[in-house]
Amino acid sequence: MNKSVDKKFVENLSPEIIKRVLYNYLVEGHSYRKIGRETEGIDENHGWDAWNIVQYYGFNKEYKGMLKNFSLMEVESYLDELKATKTSEYEIKVRDSYVIKEGKEVYSTVKTRIGQSELRKATIANYKQKCGFCNISELELLFTAHIKHWSQSTSKEKTDLGNAILLCPLHDLLFEHGFITLSDNYEVMYKDKKSLSAQGIDTNLIFKKPPKSPYKKYLEYHRDYHNF
Repeated sequence: MNKSVDKKFVENLSPEIIKRVLYNYLVEGHSYRKIGRETEGIDENHGWDAWNIVQYYGFNKEYKGMLKNFSLMEVESYLDELKATKTSEYEIKVRDSYVIKEGKEVYSTVKTRIGQSELRKATIANYKQKCGFCNISELELLFTAHIKHWSQSTSKEKTDLGNAILLCPLHDLLFEHGFITLSDNYEVMYKDKKSLSAQGIDTNLIFKKPPKSPYKKYLEYHRDYHNF
């Protein structure tokens, strides 16, 4: 049975209840029904109240118990960030289609913001549902990446279309780790072109400049951060 998230219900809950539900799901790995029975402030309701909260923040069964090895400080920091984040801006999903790592690296992966967010929808439309560097157009293989790191961006910059770029898994990783970047004229720059070419990676990329092009201030940040 398909069920829509009751956003009004979740948005009227206290941050403490939300944090408690997410903690019990992400860390303890409890079922929705168990969380509903044991969480004061929501009803058991066959687990639907707990389901609404978990789904509101973009999680599904893949995340159940995922943070079990994290320290309490890490978990609290993560949940504090979540409670201030609206799903109209971000949804959260693990990039498990191509990255599965352990420990703290999973923590950073979990916080990747993709999904049916306003920013993602706008980015997909801006790039005509194609990777900025190649012709991959399958939505499951396209990520909305921030040019200036999300953690370093202001609230306005986090939802700025000029700070977003649509990339396939390969080019997302190359861009994120600074193997490639863009000049102010949107020409592709390479950290080690010879090495990439030797590994069979295309080094004749042309950036398909979208109508709303990446802002130069973000490109400058990306180049400076990766020492270009």
